[in-house]
Amino acid sequence: MHYENRQPDEGLNVSNESPLKQFMVLGASVLVLALVLFLVFSFLGGWLARFIPFSSEVKVVEALSIDFDEMLESDVDDPVFIEREKALNDLASRVMNHMDIPEGMDITVHYVKKDVFNAFATLGGHVFFFQGLIDLMPSENALAMVMAHEIAHEVHRDPISGLGGGVTATVALSALVGGSGPVGKLLDFPTLIGTASFTRGMEKKADAAAISAVNSLYGHVAGADGLFSMLASNPDNSNIPDWAESFLRTHPLDQDRIEAIEKAARENDWLLEGDVTPLSDVFVD
Repeated sequence: MHYENRQPDEGLNVSNESPLKQFMVLGASVLVLALVLFLVFSFLGGWLARFIPFSSEVKVVEALSIDFDEMLESDVDDPVFIEREKALNDLASRVMNHMDIPEGMDITVHYVKKDVFNAFATLGGHVFFFQGLIDLMPSENALAMVMAHEIAHEVHRDPISGLGGGVTATVALSALVGGSGPVGKLLDFPTLIGTASFTRGMEKKADAAAISAVNSLYGHVAGADGLFSMLASNPDNSNIPDWAESFLRTHPLDQDRIEAIEKAARENDWLLEGDVTPLSDVFVD
């Protein structure tokens, strides 16, 4: 038997692949995996969140002891503020009379006297309307359409679903990659509001419910597309303030949305024409 101390072959530990290429492939794989996990956890979290009773959702918001007026810097002693918030809640009550509101669900509309083009629904049945949006409303019918749209989000449990998906995905990924910073920030209510997001499907479903409510309330759908038509007539948004960007991003306002109203009217034999109710003088400075 013969033994010999042979030298290893040349290039045994040398790869023909570029280390940079291998790093990029590995990094891309990690990003793809993280994206897939985020989407999976987001879907599961959003789906499961819908099974949370609305009463429990309300209790969570109450437990956070959020002072919305203080958070939004509202002057609750201002007669104008009081009158406008009451007018919005009165309109909400009229709209809700023509919607399928689940038993035990209550909607509270908050008026925000800020020059911001926005309206949104969030946890616990809270809906917010900003003066900047109201200023561009051509009629009460148009305002009722947006009001019904936001209330429909509450009825469909979109806020808790959108939030549940985002939080679940964030917490799950934080647990996998480490780090408690993002999770801790989720306990901050303003962050919770921003975390919830609605899909295009949610928006279309809310629009469908809103159109039906407006028709039932006024006996026709004339004016329901007032805000959308105004925005669609300015495709370059040249007359829309810079602060409208967030609303435009989360609420797709295009010709398709206007056509959806007309289509719903034709399919349900609703009137496309009728007397449009002027916007209340309460909202005019």
